[in-house]
Amino acid sequence: MRLKRYDEAERLYLEIRNAEPAASPLEQMRATNGLIDLYRKLGRTGRLKVELARFVERYQGSPLTAGAARELKELKEIDPTSESPRSPT
Repeated sequence: MRLKRYDEAERLYLEIRNAEPAASPLEQMRATNGLIDLYRKLGRTGRLKVELARFVERYQGSPLTAGAARELKELKEIDPTSESPRSPT
C-alpha cells in the first residue's frame, strides 16, 4: 500500500493467502489484515465485510477478532439491505 499500487497489493495479499504450500498462519493473518486495510482505504465496503467476516471466523480467540466483529456489525447496521457478508462486490 505504501506504493499506492492497490491492485498489485490486493493480488499479492490474495497470493499469500492462496499459496501452495500454504503460508504460515501468521502470514495468512497478515494478508487478511492487509486486505481489510486496503478495502477500508478504498471504500470497498462489500469486500471489506467479506474479509472481516472471514477474519472473525478463522481467527477466533485472537485479540483482534472483537474489533473485526464490531466493525462488521457497524457496517451491517449502516447498510441493512446488503447481502450476506460473503457476497463480493
